Amino acid sequence: MEKWIVPAIVAALFYFIILEPEYLEPRRRQQEEAKCLRTPSCQDMNARIESDFSESGIARSTTGKVYYKGNECSGDCVEFIRGYEAASSLGMTQEDACHRPTLSQSNTAGCVAAVEDRMAEIEANVEARYEQD
Repeated sequence: MEKWIVPAIVAALFYFIILEPEYLEPRRRQQEEAKCLRTPSCQDMNARIESDFSESGIARSTTGKVYYKGNECSGDCVEFIRGYEAASSLGMTQEDACHRPTLSQSNTAGCVAAVEDRMAEIEANVEARYEQD
């Protein structure tokens, strides 16, 4: 057997086992992301995330769903936003206050979402204080 065959086999094994995954990983990740973007659930998730970071707080998925600050809302989100903004401006922390017969279902959903966001913010602030001590 030729002397170069064993080192060539070792080099090939080294390449395919150790090096190739490092070179192929970014390409695999791009392919997975592209595949995900073709699914409705991924498109909705991207719109939900985008709504958290957009200046207006609103993002529309290519599936037709609309999100306001990470929450799905119907139509143009006007009622949802009214409920959200009202609860936010009042600093509401009780979900029960959102359930009034005079509020529309969408308005109530916006109010509840704002209360949930406010409570999450309060909890994060409390945890941060405990971590500092």
